[in-house]
Amino acid sequence: MAFDFRLARVLELADNKKKNLEAEYQTLFRRLEDMAKKLIDLLNQREKKQHVFQNQMQKGTTIDSIKGRLSDTAILDQLIAEETRQYDRLKQQMEAYQADLLEKSIEVKKYEKLRDKKWQHYLEKKKKIQLKSMDEIAASRASDRINGVKRW
Repeated sequence: MAFDFRLARVLELADNKKKNLEAEYQTLFRRLEDMAKKLIDLLNQREKKQHVFQNQMQKGTTIDSIKGRLSDTAILDQLIAEETRQYDRLKQQMEAYQADLLEKSIEVKKYEKLRDKKWQHYLEKKKKIQLKSMDEIAASRASDRINGVKRW
């Protein structure tokens, strides 16, 4: 009597789906980290440019230089705004993957618990069969001793 879990294929499919989701989640997480680093770099650039601009303003500078610095700052602000939007979209996508991953993890655990219960039931059933077989052998030997029959 071999152990047969009828939902083994379903468990395997759910586990594979979970592993795929984990891999995709990790990829998104790395992309999000990279995007966050890029955003931080842009913010640092803007801060440095503003600091240089303030120093030039205190020392005195031409109007063309001021216009150029303001234009550079505006372009940098646009880049920061675009990166922030992309970061937010990616973060929402990652949160959706995280929810799917949690759901799939719960599903896999459910099937694993069911499999473990079936396994325990199988072991108990196997033990009962063995005990019944041993009882039958013991009863047969006792009957043989009473009747005076020798089998071995």
